[in-house]
Amino acid sequence: MTDSVLIQPGASPINGTFRMTQTGGLITYDPDLLATPKAFIATMVHELSHYAILTQPARAEWETEPMLEELVTDLFVIASGFGIFKIESITNASAFQSPLAQGWSISHAGYISPELAAVALAFYLRLNDQDPDLAKPHLSGLNQKRLTRALHQLDRDAELLDAALPR
Repeated sequence: MTDSVLIQPGASPINGTFRMTQTGGLITYDPDLLATPKAFIATMVHELSHYAILTQPARAEWETEPMLEELVTDLFVIASGFGIFKIESITNASAFQSPLAQGWSISHAGYISPELAAVALAFYLRLNDQDPDLAKPHLSGLNQKRLTRALHQLDRDAELLDAALPR
């Protein structure tokens, strides 16, 4: 056991990219993602969502703001029905141990927080009349709590859900 703390700050890894080419859309991804299927699926849906959004005839001003486009794309993943994959892939924590050190490694993927993902997932479930109890077994304990809080908030304030309905 050691009494040292090692902090290695750095940018979040880039799990995937999307770009348009002369022959169509091109997605690249980190091959290490194949070891974590939920993260791989969330990444593929995120990158495919770029294509779905970019091919719409009417796009908002956020199109010129790359960071805003990424936020919208992450929310689109949840609105497309892949919210469980998205929320479960946002934060990854794992323990490590070596002869010189031990501790935890925590990484963040994507552009939205797990709390925002839980709110978006709650909206998706309520707007599509889906039973949240069917989703919860597929969520970590912490994400179950986040989703439960978001659902309670929506249930307490019906105007929030009503404002999300198409007019």
